[in-house]
Amino acid sequence: MGKVTPPKKKVETPSAVKALVDKIVATPCLQLADVFGPFAWTFGRGDFHHWIAVLNHFDEFFEQHVKPRTDLELKDTRREPFPLAPCLWILKASNVILDNCANRHVYASSEHLASLLAHEDDDVALGALGVLASATRRPPGTRSSNRFRADAKMRARLAALCAGLHDGAGKGGDDDGAKESSRRGASGQSAASSATVFGVKIGEHDLESGNACDVHFEFYSEGDGSTRLIAEDVRAGSPMETASALATAHGVPDDLKFTLYARVRLAKLAATMRGASTATQIRLCAFCVLLQSELTG
Repeated sequence: MGKVTPPKKKVETPSAVKALVDKIVATPCLQLADVFGPFAWTFGRGDFHHWIAVLNHFDEFFEQHVKPRTDLELKDTRREPFPLAPCLWILKASNVILDNCANRHVYASSEHLASLLAHEDDDVALGALGVLASATRRPPGTRSSNRFRADAKMRARLAALCAGLHDGAGKGGDDDGAKESSRRGASGQSAASSATVFGVKIGEHDLESGNACDVHFEFYSEGDGSTRLIAEDVRAGSPMETASALATAHGVPDDLKFTLYARVRLAKLAATMRGASTATQIRLCAFCVLLQSELTG
């Protein structure tokens, strides 16, 4: 995964497209949001190959500002300053490009998007999901070989984010498919887990009024051969800090830390009306990406 290799056969790029491509590539990624307004498509049906230089330019941003971050891999909670505005602009532009281009299956920055699913800014996580949704969407008539495929890490993260979808935004629950993926984890190891998230009496001030914001997380510990249960009120602290503290206190294995983090994040979101709406968007989009990346017909 990473940069896209241009096709051996030369692809003729329309002059208007080339002019914008050249301007974007000539602009440092950290300045994109300041130099350009919201990215809009005005070119008719496009070809991904016309935009390879732009997507590779964006990939350089991910390599520099996303890949080195250990917090996005849930290895620690230390958070360096993050260029939020440029990242959101790049995610939006990538989404628009993929939505309007053929040959989107060659998109190669999905590894970085999987990392961004752990970003605590909801707009970043939703933006990454939006790009993945566009990358995995297969137009009618497309050959099955020409489609985007999610790797094990991404599948595990997507399954964790859409767990409890059938219970709605304000109330989480066990999801059989997500539980099975969580048992295996990103590494394919056999480690049983299930999760239930409760956000009761959703309202604008639920966190302040003391309504439930609980996470129930059950997993198998290979160390002592026992099944452990985490049942905690998680209203205090940020999602990442809370999940990290719970993982350390209860010995949650590395391949299940994102699943726990997702449960904490969704529980906190479900405690307010606005957050519940965001939680629903995250769950639905994660489910769509997971489904689209698994379709073989």
